[in-house]
Order: sequence, then structure tokens, then C-alpha cells
Amino acid sequence: MTFSPYVISLLQDKSAIDCSSPSAAEMLSLDIERVTGERLGVNTLKRLLGRLDECEPREATLNIIARYLGFPNWSVIERIEAHRCNSDFATVYRELRTTRLAPGQRVAITYLPDRRVVMECAGRGRYCVTESINSKLRPGDQLSLPILVDGFPLIAHDVVRNNQPMGTFTAGKEHGIHWEIET
Repeated sequence: MTFSPYVISLLQDKSAIDCSSPSAAEMLSLDIERVTGERLGVNTLKRLLGRLDECEPREATLNIIARYLGFPNWSVIERIEAHRCNSDFATVYRELRTTRLAPGQRVAITYLPDRRVVMECAGRGRYCVTESINSKLRPGDQLSLPILVDGFPLIAHDVVRNNQPMGTFTAGKEHGIHWEIET
């Protein structure tokens, strides 16, 4: 197995490492360990990036990559990618790679039944909640947000409230979320 172009683009957005460079696997290995506290071998990453002969990676390896990207596990990435790769003109999924927003930009997220959360980008995929209506998130909460996809759940990592770690927060589990960049 090698990573799809979609997963490689997620890795490049998260790490700011050009995955086509010869030293990408070494730098990515260090960044994954820095972010997750878990180590992946350079040769494993070279295989997944298509630099060495393919082999089937362990589920634990893929889950480490998923956590690094801000997802709870690899199956979530597979689900998103499956929807992106299906041939279907009727289904369009809007996505926002949150690392591409500039500090100070805001994104509003709504989900059923009557929830609204507005977050301000602090840079590199970190956000601060500025407004919360009927949500368990509160103004001042800080969190990591890897990607937003219309119609899919919001998965926020490393939520911190009043300097206390709160863990991972998921919203819109049944019907997904809708997002808009505020101007």
C-alpha cells in the first residue's frame, strides 16, 4: 500500500514537508513522533510514500498516521476518501483544510438540532472558540482541527478549557456539520 494523493496532501498540509523530497520520510517521522509521541520507522514511511517496495502496513501504523492528521483512526480517513473517490456527479463534498486558514480568520460551524460554534484560527490548525450556541464547546476553548467536511462529523482534538485538557470532541455524529468561513 502507498498513500493516495489525498493522504499525501493532508500530510503536506499538516507538516509543511514536501513529501516528494528525498528527506521527507525522515522529517515526517520526527514530526509524527513530536505530535503523537509515537514513533514510525523511516523505512515504513518510505514504503507508504512510494519510495520503497510496497508492503501492507499494520493497522496500528495507519492509526498513528490518522492521529497525527487529527483523526481518531484510519477508518475515518478511508470513509472520507471513499466518498471523494466515488464516481458520482450528484455528490459534492465541500472540505476545508483548516491549516490553510490564516491566523485571525474565523469559521462558523452549524449542526443539528440548533447548534452553532464560531472558531478563530490561531495558526497551524489550532483554533479558539469565540462563540458557542447550544454546544458543549465553550468560548475560550482551544482545540486542533484538521479538516472540515460538509455532511461529516466535526472531530476536534486536544481540546483545552481553562488550561485543562478535555480530550477529543465530536459533533454532528448523525447528520454531519456545515461550515462557512466568516468574513
